[in-house]
Amino acid sequence: MTSSRQGHETAPRITVSADTSQLASVRAHVRRIASTTGAPPALVSDFELAVTELATNVIRHADTDDLTVGFGRRPGASDTWVLEVSQAPPAIDLGAVTAPRWSEPSGRGLAIVLTVMDAVDVVDVGGVRYVRCVKSAV
Repeated sequence: MTSSRQGHETAPRITVSADTSQLASVRAHVRRIASTTGAPPALVSDFELAVTELATNVIRHADTDDLTVGFGRRPGASDTWVLEVSQAPPAIDLGAVTAPRWSEPSGRGLAIVLTVMDAVDVVDVGGVRYVRCVKSAV
């Protein structure tokens, strides 16, 4: 699903090179913001998993040199957090995501993200595609 909603729902943001060596950095960004905004540990773990899978998708499937990750508490909501990962590959169709056969070594990332998040959407913000994930602590 792609939305034309404009504007980011998250801050602060971190931009890193689209390289697997940066996965620890984006996880640390999410963990740091989560700890300062009171996110429960189980929610933090789910967002760390989601950012890893989404950033890996960008690294593997998008033609880009960098990616941006935003994470934070949803404005006006005390128990809901939002993750945004930029440079969503053009071929993402969240409605068609299925887990691959058990014998396939990869391809589970989006299915995992859809399972652990309350809502996942592809949005366009200023001409850049983001995957936006939302999860509440309740």
